[in-house]
Amino acid sequence: MEAGMGRSLPEAADAVPFTPSGDSRRVAAIALDRTLTGGINSGNNSGDQGLLVVVEPRDRAGRALDAPADLSIAVLDPALKDTDGKALRIARWDFTAAETAAMFRRAGAGRAIHLATAWPGDPPKHNKLHLFVRYVTADGRKLDANQPIEVALPGEQTAGWTPGDSNARTSDSTPYMATRSDESQLRRPVWSPERR
Repeated sequence: MEAGMGRSLPEAADAVPFTPSGDSRRVAAIALDRTLTGGINSGNNSGDQGLLVVVEPRDRAGRALDAPADLSIAVLDPALKDTDGKALRIARWDFTAAETAAMFRRAGAGRAIHLATAWPGDPPKHNKLHLFVRYVTADGRKLDANQPIEVALPGEQTAGWTPGDSNARTSDSTPYMATRSDESQLRRPVWSPERR
């Protein structure tokens, strides 16, 4: 199962919105967070209702920059071919720099754009897809990243995350992190010389 498949929650618990101040002209590359990028589920349905795409703009030294820019996301289904035999595009989303600025999140030392998107129409027919992201800097450079992803289809169970209490959501639309209902059953491991 690919990282990110079937999550019911689009962000880590400590992902906090902030106002970015960086300049996209300083961005040398973008990277996709392979752990967080993938299918998302509202928690009350089988199958994924969309994607979370976490994009990290980086400078020449590989450091994360909080630099908004125009962004395009496309999802292709390699199992479906167009008339030229190329993988068929099943979804596309375009965001302006102003929109991506509102989607920056800070989690620990990381800063990234967290784009939670619903499928534009019917969900995909196949679970193995390919994601492409294009980031266009203020000086016109086009920076690309891509990766294979796997999503849960309608009727399939997700990877086991469960939604938290709906009352725990904040009043704004900031995504939240679920809490485990079996916290009381968790125990600290005990060291033993016979433990294997």
